Amino acid sequence: KAFTVNDFPIVERDFAFLVDKNLAVGDLIKSITNIDKNLIKEVSIFDIFDGKNIEEGKKSVGLRVKMQHGEKTMSSEEIDLISNKLIDSVAKTFSATLRK
Repeated sequence: KAFTVNDFPIVERDFAFLVDKNLAVGDLIKSITNIDKNLIKEVSIFDIFDGKNIEEGKKSVGLRVKMQHGEKTMSSEEIDLISNKLIDSVAKTFSATLRK
């Protein structure tokens, strides 16, 4: 299998979600990756926090999502669309809320 180079830019977006304290973060990452396997290339954790200013029984999970289209540069509309889809999916699946 030949290795192909993708010259199109990688877009990074950071999201912070309030989730149940007992949620396995691996489940969250797997769920986000499955939203669009063609566009979402990598999901990594940059912060997990609970305590001061975080609702009882919750934790804040900061995630960096790397997206890349195989055939073109993504427009800001496409980035917003996949970002909103991601936020909606995480909210529905894990009863999570986006931290502003």
